[in-house]
Amino acid sequence: MARNRRADVAWEAAKLIYEGVATEYIAAKRKACELLGVDIMPSNKEVALALDELIEIKDGEKRKKYMIKKRKVALNVMRSLSAFSPRLIGSVWRGICREQSDIDIVVFSDNPDLVVKKLSRVGAKVLTVEVKGNPFKEPERKYVRITASYMDEVIDIKVKPPAEEKLQETCEIFGDLVTGLSITELENLLRKDPLKKFLPR
Repeated sequence: MARNRRADVAWEAAKLIYEGVATEYIAAKRKACELLGVDIMPSNKEVALALDELIEIKDGEKRKKYMIKKRKVALNVMRSLSAFSPRLIGSVWRGICREQSDIDIVVFSDNPDLVVKKLSRVGAKVLTVEVKGNPFKEPERKYVRITASYMDEVIDIKVKPPAEEKLQETCEIFGDLVTGLSITELENLLRKDPLKKFLPR
């Protein structure tokens, strides 16, 4: 019974994320528990897989179109930022994005202003530039977050120091390594299997 209720909470949390009621997994899970009157917290992975299933049901064929579009837009942006070793990460890399999902890209540079200039040159509209950090990392690692608009898509770019390019990051949702896709890897993907998902077994 508890197992079924756990799945119910994961599904309810997925619905909250899909409908835009919640943006963070922890907030969605807490709200789902409150709505269902239970105290059973599923993992982020369980919610993500439920969300993937829900998107498939709700968006159907439309999902294929916007997933390919987002990956093509990502490739255009990454090509413009090729000097900064860009990698596509996040839900567009995973293949479990919603139509409203941002395109997440990480680049490596000690000069965020140069990244902003490169974006502007290709017609991207830079919306925000802010310094971010994770106080739970020892030592705290800071980065610059650039949000931009390009071809009707929101691009979320993390600018990290070049020294961090070889560091391995663990995904907070799936628990595996965040490998992402380079420009060449994304080009090959769009040619051979543009709808491929990258989910741990």
